[in-house]
Amino acid sequence: MSIEVLTVEGLAEALQAAKITIYRWEAEGLLPPAKRIGRKLFWLKSEIADFLNEKSQASNVPKQSESPSKRRARNAAAMREFSEKHGRKNTKGGK
Repeated sequence: MSIEVLTVEGLAEALQAAKITIYRWEAEGLLPPAKRIGRKLFWLKSEIADFLNEKSQASNVPKQSESPSKRRARNAAAMREFSEKHGRKNTKGGK
């Protein structure tokens, strides 16, 4: 049995956010708690998947027959929307 993890870089790519945004969300408690090894942050993929599923269910967006890339884009949009509602800006691209 292997445990799959995401680094800051991997999570930033999956959520289509800047690395600095991932660090900020982690510091503000907007993401599941990260595991630390030294100064590095890691998240269990299963915890991130559960977290994003909870977020998408809260927004009542249907998930049937959705491609992984569309799901990632929807989840990233949900995180950006959540961040904007709470007065936090995404630092990537300025949009």
